[in-house]
This record gives sequence, C-alpha cells and structure tokens, in this order.
Amino acid sequence: MQKLQVLAPPEIVNWSVTALEVREDAVWLALVNNGEYGGSSGGFLRYDRQSGAIRRFPLSDIVYRLNHVGGKILGPTEFGFAVVAGDQVTRFFVDQKIDGGWRVAQASR
Repeated sequence: MQKLQVLAPPEIVNWSVTALEVREDAVWLALVNNGEYGGSSGGFLRYDRQSGAIRRFPLSDIVYRLNHVGGKILGPTEFGFAVVAGDQVTRFFVDQKIDGGWRVAQASR
C-alpha cells in the first residue's frame, strides 16, 4: 500500500505552483505569483525528499512545465526555456538569424 504525503513547505505560501516534477530524490516545483496585472515568476524550488532541505533557484520567467532529461530539469517559459544543471539555471531562446534560419541562443541575463 502506498502512502500519500502532502508537501507544503513554508517557501510556497505566497506562490502558486505552475508545474511539478516528482523524482525519487527530489520534488521540483515552478512558482508564480498571479497578481491583478499578470504573473511574476518565483523560479524553481527543489525539495530534497530524504533530508527535507529546500533550495530555491531564481528565474525571471514563468515556467509552465517541468521535465527531467539527462540529469537536468528543463522548463519551457514565456521567453524560451530554462535548464537547471547542478547549481546553475541557464535560459535559452529561439532566435532568427540574418539569413532567415533559426538558432537556439543562450540568454545573457
């Protein structure tokens, strides 16, 4: 018989969760604050299932979904997509080149 555990860390009290990824070792959440004039991102939250430690990864873009791919967390955003690898969050976007082709570019901010 499986047990259901409710995850309600105090770090999410003022946020809505837009995406959730449950892994054996951790639960990942994407956070947003939906206000009268739109939403603002709360970044990513990682809850370590064994220790209960919580780590927040800031991000300026709202994340709509989370996927675990090759040891990384990927999240499509309103801007492009974000990748969490280790301790780093890197943002990418699709950019049209001068010749009309397309490329994936890393965001500078």
